[in-house]
Amino acid sequence: MEPALRRVVETRPDSVIGVLIRLTRDVQDSDRDRLQQAGLSVGSARGRLVTGTLRAINALKVSRLDMVEWMELSNNMLPTIPRPPIRRNRSSR
Repeated sequence: MEPALRRVVETRPDSVIGVLIRLTRDVQDSDRDRLQQAGLSVGSARGRLVTGTLRAINALKVSRLDMVEWMELSNNMLPTIPRPPIRRNRSSR
């Protein structure tokens, strides 16, 4: 578990947080079940990466699962591709 996540667990255990998890193998259905039983609401899973939300205190349970290699707080990211300007349809005037 990364240090920033550990601090949140210790200081705000009841807060709901987003996490990024790297597994030791590609995610399987049984992994999803075990993660959910430990308190994770799975957002997406692809390859060895899983995203989701949980109460901070449940991060300890999730991080102790044998298939979890690494776990960190997720960051909200802004779009990296600028949106094209909205053009008004001139015929609708």
